[in-house]
Amino acid sequence: MSTQDSKNFIIGQRIENSDIPFHYKEIDLNNFKPQKPILLVLGGTGTNNNKLANGYARLATTLVGTFAEDIDIISVNYNRGIETETSLDNNAQMLAEKFFFPLLLNGNQRQDIETACKNLRQITVFSHCYGDKIINCVTNKLKDIMLNFGYSYDECKLILKQIFMVSLSTFTASSYISTLNILSPFDETFKYGKSIWRMLLHKMNEAQITPNDKKIFEQLFSENINTQKLMDFCKHNHRCYVYNLDNIIYIATTMLYSGYELEHSVVPLARGNDWNAHPLVSPAGDCVSKSIGCALCNSVANSLLNQKSQNFVPFDLTDLQTQLEEIAKTLNEQELERIPEF
Repeated sequence: MSTQDSKNFIIGQRIENSDIPFHYKEIDLNNFKPQKPILLVLGGTGTNNNKLANGYARLATTLVGTFAEDIDIISVNYNRGIETETSLDNNAQMLAEKFFFPLLLNGNQRQDIETACKNLRQITVFSHCYGDKIINCVTNKLKDIMLNFGYSYDECKLILKQIFMVSLSTFTASSYISTLNILSPFDETFKYGKSIWRMLLHKMNEAQITPNDKKIFEQLFSENINTQKLMDFCKHNHRCYVYNLDNIIYIATTMLYSGYELEHSVVPLARGNDWNAHPLVSPAGDCVSKSIGCALCNSVANSLLNQKSQNFVPFDLTDLQTQLEEIAKTLNEQELERIPEF
């Protein structure tokens, strides 16, 4: 039985300007020894062939710009590996054991804490939809492996936090890794997008909300939130607001694209050759696309720094949040000239 016929994930690297079918070079994890920082791209449930897996990798390539030359962009073809909970469980175990855990080993011994942190800082994740569930399953498996190998629970949490993920159209919140979380309130696949806006209630004074919008939001985020008014505001206005809750950075965005049917899609967030936005994105969608690029570039830049440094260099999420706020502020200040509708 061929690999394509089995229920095993297929892991592949995007190879630019190659004759390999779909520019997707399959990787044998039994002999996998990464030489560069990795951007691991995990797509939605339909990522079931090499062409689609490479499509996600290609999109990520547009978002990291020239950094693509310095890193390996790797994506996953789920093949038939998520058809059952058992097959998902087996594939998550495989990724944890063969893709992640070798970074935490020195021969047959566990790495010291600083080296383990430094090594896992080599991995950045970009997930869409179901990809978030994949990485959540993998990191839970990895945590169990680490515990069995002698790491304490607190050490596991510290080390796993070095993995940074940008999560779009989130399926389930990840428990252990650092995350930027983005979901449109119009994404009907999951209803969580409205909650991202509701959570602004707890962060109104920290999210750099314009005074005019704050008055509006105080009406929307009353004890009995008027969901229809919230959706009307997000439909007719263009905003992005950045805030942090429990060490997860959130972007509360208005409508991303020009049509409701696109709101779960990731494709229009790709950047053009001249860093131009896709014609289907709204001003808020353009802001989100720039924010994803900013976050991924910051993470891989830190990975490259750690690769060259003798000492572990932590990834500064506070600095990243400040940069994301500046991107959002540009959009929001431009929109001040318009009278908000809701």
